[in-house]
Amino acid sequence: MLTLSLGSDQKKAMKKVNVTTSLLALSLVFTPLSVATVVNAQSKVEQQLIVAQAKPANQQTIIVHLQRGTDDLHAAFMALKVANGLQEKGAQVTLLLTQEGVRIADTRQSLDLRWGKDMMTLENLFQKFVLAGGKIKACPLCADAVGLTTNFLRQGVELAQGDQDIPSLIIAADKVVDF
Repeated sequence: MLTLSLGSDQKKAMKKVNVTTSLLALSLVFTPLSVATVVNAQSKVEQQLIVAQAKPANQQTIIVHLQRGTDDLHAAFMALKVANGLQEKGAQVTLLLTQEGVRIADTRQSLDLRWGKDMMTLENLFQKFVLAGGKIKACPLCADAVGLTTNFLRQGVELAQGDQDIPSLIIAADKVVDF
């Protein structure tokens, strides 16, 4: 065992080293918190800038994606109500029907259905959307899977293909809302 005798100047120097080491250790512990706080603050500023740069409703292209049909009236009604509401605010809205959602594009499927206390039928909401200029695109693979051909498409519905295929629609959209 080695024993050292330290003078008063050496003891003061050792205390400074211990204090500095302690501060360094504390800064290493708290640095990630400081960095996280700065990153979080930066993210909030970026979010505010994004909101400030958002396009007015009349310049936005929005896809309302409906995956359910008459098998989930809640989803179908909400999708059409939101699509109509966005359209009323001036947005350019495309209703994109996939999976079971393509069934509401089928003239063989009755849309004389109500959900909840709403007096409007699914047919009323659908027609309101089409008459106001809304576009409706149906997934061709989904349509084929349920036996829906162009002969049975409702007025205003087109198959999503060519330059209006699903990937192209999504890339061109400012927002996609899923139901």
